[in-house]
Amino acid sequence: RLAGAIGVVQQAQRRITVTGVAEQPVKGDMAVWELRFWAPHDDLAAARAKLDKDLNLLRGMMQQSGITENPIMREVITVRDAGVQPPAMDGSRPPRYTLQSRQIMRSTAISGMAALHGRMAEMVGNGLGVDTGSPPPHYQVLKTETLQQELQALATRQALASAQQFAAENRLRIVGVQHAVQGKLTLRGADGIDGNDDEESDKIARFSIEVTYQLAE
Repeated sequence: RLAGAIGVVQQAQRRITVTGVAEQPVKGDMAVWELRFWAPHDDLAAARAKLDKDLNLLRGMMQQSGITENPIMREVITVRDAGVQPPAMDGSRPPRYTLQSRQIMRSTAISGMAALHGRMAEMVGNGLGVDTGSPPPHYQVLKTETLQQELQALATRQALASAQQFAAENRLRIVGVQHAVQGKLTLRGADGIDGNDDEESDKIARFSIEVTYQLAE
């Protein structure tokens, strides 16, 4: 989709500056998700066993959601020992050990990752110690170089067409390019909600370029 261009003419120097803008919808092709699990227990080995059980259940849900490869790129496990903490006012103590596992997953199965994220409530219901405060998956567009080239060509053609139309309407002609200010490729969420661009798999790619053309009679 091509957005409109704007032009400003400076009669004394016979030049016009136009901005060409090109937009098109694009889908994310890589999902990255950091999912956290908690496993509290007074016995460290038992906490680890609970964590391993939860992660095995997670892998099964991945398969059910259509994620056929192993997407776990990195696992980070931290241990918190509450043994040195004083008891609460009522005399109770929390489990001594709490293991936290951060599963950093990366997959091209976009719909599968979205489906897995939608099963958070099911994970909790099945007894998984999943942290429901984990951030949602982020969706990236990897092939930005090709996308930028395509949109840059569209924006440049659109800028030239706008300049040519202005020149024709004023009985002028384009004789050269004085300078061009190239913009950059930007990606935003298709629903337009600010701040959630990375969390949307459907995006709008936009590229703009500003060109100053020399005119003559």
